[in-house]
Amino acid sequence: SHKNIEIIIFDNNSTNNVLDSIKKEYRYIKVILSERNLGLGEALNL
Repeated sequence: SHKNIEIIIFDNNSTNNVLDSIKKEYRYIKVILSERNLGLGEALNL
């Protein structure tokens, strides 16, 4: 059996519009937006 899962995407202040497409197509995915680019290390440690 499948367990309930939560899919979270963290946008590290990207400059493309891919998240708009994801949010429209997959409404069950939680998106967290960063106001600034945190860098790889800090973004991975959230």
